[in-house]
Amino acid sequence: MNWARKKDITDCTVAINLFHLYPLIRPILFSMAAEKAHERALHFLEKSSLHPSIPDYPRLRVSLFGHTLANPFAMAGGFDKDGRVFDKLFHYGFSLVETGTLTPLAQPGNAGIRMFRLKKEKSLINRMGFNNAGIDAFLENYRKKAPLIPNLRFLGVSIGKNKNTPNEEAVRDYAVQIEKLNEADASFRKILYYAINISSPNTPGLRELQDDKAIRGFLESLKKISHRPLMVKFAPDFDSVSRFQKTMESSLEAGIDGIILTNTTTDADMHDAFRRKYSIPFEGGGISGQLLKDKSSFYLKTARKIVPAHIPLIASGGISDNNTVWERFVSGAGLVQIYTGFIYSGPLLIANLSQGLQDFLEKNHYESLEKWRQSLPEN
Repeated sequence: MNWARKKDITDCTVAINLFHLYPLIRPILFSMAAEKAHERALHFLEKSSLHPSIPDYPRLRVSLFGHTLANPFAMAGGFDKDGRVFDKLFHYGFSLVETGTLTPLAQPGNAGIRMFRLKKEKSLINRMGFNNAGIDAFLENYRKKAPLIPNLRFLGVSIGKNKNTPNEEAVRDYAVQIEKLNEADASFRKILYYAINISSPNTPGLRELQDDKAIRGFLESLKKISHRPLMVKFAPDFDSVSRFQKTMESSLEAGIDGIILTNTTTDADMHDAFRRKYSIPFEGGGISGQLLKDKSSFYLKTARKIVPAHIPLIASGGISDNNTVWERFVSGAGLVQIYTGFIYSGPLLIANLSQGLQDFLEKNHYESLEKWRQSLPEN
């Protein structure tokens, strides 16, 4: 065995042992402020070559917009806003990484403390406010790292508007980013979709763009210039089911290609209860993680009754175990996005979820996840 090969095996062994110790390491990370710990994690991913060895299971391959992905697990937007570490995240098992949310111009986001852990509930509350280095900084990272993206892996790119851009001019912020992304990805073709984020609770007035009366023209304008499929990420906080249904119908009439459900929740009762419980030092924000699970599941099920089967739905919110993954698949999702669950469960989460799916399919003699999905009554 040559030295280089021996070193690779040694590094892999070290990584596996290190990542199995995450339950012991997590209290150290959680002793830091949440945003500081997140930055430390990004720095580790940027600088370290250590990562778990996660096998590809052919049974888990799924398709999205005519492309085959290694598995149905995606990193949700917000974790790697500027495209600093997406190349490393693929080594942790994700077949898709959604970067962003990006804005045309760099912006610092909201001031002060912006993220807080709800530890017992395995949830987060954040009021980040689209802090990012801007679309041009992301594109610089993308051009460098796109050749490193493995086969059967892709990116999604979440885009939003700058805080100071009024809603009546918001379409311009999204359009300029789409045009730059179109040009940058013309040769690489590793960006699978653009996610239109109009549901973050941390940019004042942004969710007004979800209004069923305004959204059709807004999305039609973006659809005309996009070279990639457009997905829209919606909130779980509509004031009525009928309003949500109307927004879905208007979005479909505009020709959108897919839907992500859901963003974080601003549920007032939930916020009040946990702000008191944890003495959270800021107002507002959105809750993610286990506390979001039921709301996200409800809106996914509701959407699947409205949205034609050929329009893909991606589930997001409170996903960290195989039971929840199965529930989202049964409810109509084709892929699942994970962020908060990765923070609480650790770097072996996707390995464990993948193994669980593989074992189920093998035990029940399904050739693939797609075959199992086809066997569901809904299909």
